[in-house]
Amino acid sequence: MPKIVKIPLITLSALLMFALVFLAFAQTKWFKNYATDKATRFLSKELGVPVSIRQIELNYFDALTAHDLYIADREHDTMIYIAELGVNYDLFRFSNSLIKLDEVSLKNAKVYLGIHE
Repeated sequence: MPKIVKIPLITLSALLMFALVFLAFAQTKWFKNYATDKATRFLSKELGVPVSIRQIELNYFDALTAHDLYIADREHDTMIYIAELGVNYDLFRFSNSLIKLDEVSLKNAKVYLGIHE
């Protein structure tokens, strides 16, 4: 086989193998716990209120499910609780300034909005 054909095939095979290994790695408990911790810390810092997520499931870069999402208000009362938040998206439609979601689903959501005296 000539080098002009062999090099692209090896490169393509290596990229495919890397993608498969990463997909398998993304389904491990360690990676899911790491992603949950990062998401919780980011949201808490950005919102300035306590946020907790029990578990995140990444469904092969097409959908994300967060279980037991809790967001407190500034008085540390429950503002938002969602038993299951599902987000369906297209990874290839993301840009730097815009995220387009195909579908967002909420199961057993409780939202308390009010003004504290």
